[in-house]
Amino acid sequence: MSQRKAEAPRDEKNLSRIQRLLRDYRTNEKLYRPLTKQEVAQRIGDLPYRAALENAEHRTYMEEYETLGLQRLTTQTVLYMLGLSPNQNLTFQKSEEPVEAEEAEKANKAEAATIEMEMLLYCYEAKPRHMSLALQGWHMDDFIAYIYRDFLLLAGVASTLAESTMHAKEYLRAASRPTLDDTAGRIRVGIATRLTSLFGRHQTSFYRMMKPGSGLREQRNLIAKLLEPDDDAGYTWGRLAHYKQVREDLYELARFCWEVRGVDIDEKAFPPEDPAFLELRPVRRSSTVKPRPRTTTTNPNKTTIKRAA
Repeated sequence: MSQRKAEAPRDEKNLSRIQRLLRDYRTNEKLYRPLTKQEVAQRIGDLPYRAALENAEHRTYMEEYETLGLQRLTTQTVLYMLGLSPNQNLTFQKSEEPVEAEEAEKANKAEAATIEMEMLLYCYEAKPRHMSLALQGWHMDDFIAYIYRDFLLLAGVASTLAESTMHAKEYLRAASRPTLDDTAGRIRVGIATRLTSLFGRHQTSFYRMMKPGSGLREQRNLIAKLLEPDDDAGYTWGRLAHYKQVREDLYELARFCWEVRGVDIDEKAFPPEDPAFLELRPVRRSSTVKPRPRTTTTNPNKTTIKRAA
């Protein structure tokens, strides 16, 4: 497990619900680790109890009425939240039958939760409420175009944020390899590199993300929770959270999920929070190791035919 980096203190008022939750989880050894699918399902099943704790009036009477409205969510509801199909076997408790060490290790690897599952769980724990109906029609291409709308201004693709919404998808779907003078192309490659690294995907999968109507149900559920504002009024009326906060929450979720796996995501894929830094970044990282000189080998079995003078 990688050593945790000392972070500069931030104003509590400027932290979102997700950022405050992950800050607290970093100080808890029991919560600072990768999760299995069963653990994710169990913790999502406990969300009604977690939601009741946020209500001070309800908290006063929880001991007397703890059986009302606080039951574990049904398995079908948990499966839907995780984006899994109903025929997948997902239990809340592991089998108690003894198994061999190798089989147990394989089973643990097979049961490991995906990055999207863990992100979705933390979104629900930070905002323990059902997804807003107004935000469930978003796909990955819509989401990516929304959170990177300010980068389109830097790339010169649009002159205003409103205009960036119109041209964002067309710009991000371009598959041409940019040159060093193509600032807009290099910004697009930087966005693709960063975003695919957050989910542990190859960079070429970015173009599948940008297809119309893209995104699995698990990803669409994650999108809806990220777009959901923290305040109750905004949630009730289906407002969108600010695109910069959504992007920061996504980055923070990815940092936490990869940290517990021993990976520094900011070193693996440079963070493009600062557009000026991304603008000066080349497409490929320059290597400090000089290439080996090309050597020519001779084939001893090859005969040379000399021409007659």
